[in-house]
Amino acid sequence: MARKVGGFELCETGFCILKVLIVVNSLTTGGAGRQATALAGYLARHGDTVSMVPVNGSAGKNAYPFPPEVSLRYLSDWQEQETSQNLVGRLLNFLRMRRLLVEHRPDVIVALLPYGVSLAVVSAVGLKIPVLACERNYPAARIQRDSNPIRRMALAGVYRFIFRQAQAVTAQTEEAARWLAQHTGVRTIETIPNGVRWPLPESSADLEPSDILKEGQKLLLGVGRLVREKRFSLLVQALCENSQAMGDWHLVILGSGPEQEAIQQLISAEMQDRIHLPGALGNLARWYEAADVFVLASEYEGYPNVLLEAMSYGVACISFDIKSGPSSIIKNGTNGLLLKDDNHLSALKSALLQLAQDESLRQRLGTAALDVRTSHEPEKFLSRWRDLVQWLATRGQRVGTVQNQTKS
Repeated sequence: MARKVGGFELCETGFCILKVLIVVNSLTTGGAGRQATALAGYLARHGDTVSMVPVNGSAGKNAYPFPPEVSLRYLSDWQEQETSQNLVGRLLNFLRMRRLLVEHRPDVIVALLPYGVSLAVVSAVGLKIPVLACERNYPAARIQRDSNPIRRMALAGVYRFIFRQAQAVTAQTEEAARWLAQHTGVRTIETIPNGVRWPLPESSADLEPSDILKEGQKLLLGVGRLVREKRFSLLVQALCENSQAMGDWHLVILGSGPEQEAIQQLISAEMQDRIHLPGALGNLARWYEAADVFVLASEYEGYPNVLLEAMSYGVACISFDIKSGPSSIIKNGTNGLLLKDDNHLSALKSALLQLAQDESLRQRLGTAALDVRTSHEPEKFLSRWRDLVQWLATRGQRVGTVQNQTKS
């Protein structure tokens, strides 16, 4: 007879065998999709039955290689039309998710990002399915950037409501965890940073670094969704104003988003052949390998995947000391440059000139950055996710290594 705890069969290592459903906005771009994919694969390889539910997108458009052990169901598969983000679309999402939960009956729901969390907690009402809510940014910065005080209050209220409904919450940094504890009243919260997988898995792409760079030219790289809070405009302005001193440097920004046209308009006529916005590409590893300097210019972050990825490839990195994440990864002057979060353009121009003119410094910072391969090895963090999922499913009846964890 199979061993059981709380009605769950146990695997050979003493963990419960669970049905886990993971909700994420999309698998087309962004760190949340990559993290969700890594977690799904890890749980499935350790014996759980895992389903992934992207809210947006459709089959065949994933940016990441998908683990074959995981089943994939898009909410848009329930109807012919793609999921919309208006009121009707959100209601349809709720109905689809509710139907899926009733049919699938997972033991735990893992939901990433505020919309995924809100969809999960509302859809699970009355079903007695525990929800693990995952916050991947610093909420205070996201709220405060809105200039309208009424919208700020409304957004803070949304955070308070949705995270309070979850049975457990993860944050990526201690700053974010403290904010959530103080402002949402969450009952159980754990800080779990991102890991970084090296080498990165790749999918096909239409553009290689050699298609842009000639021999001897240097690559300044930015990666991320083209939205205002990523502040890619700073990279464009900095290189334009440093154009003569950095005459052999090209800037490539990989990503897509609503700010692409606005960023393109910042590029002066004489810099059109040195600043490139090719969109989102699947061969990120090739670009990290070719990069001489990587810049994270974001206004706020959670625990930036792209910074970890660039460092894992030995790229000299620059970031602002924002809330939150970079200061937990970069030790200024040792494995990267961490700039004060003010006088942004001036500070970035100076840092770029410093690295452009000092190849030995670039090499030293890049070599030290390689340590993230071991310090942020993914399994260290994925095992903590598994412990938390097990704890939720068994309502605290700890099994396996979960017994060594203590929740506050």
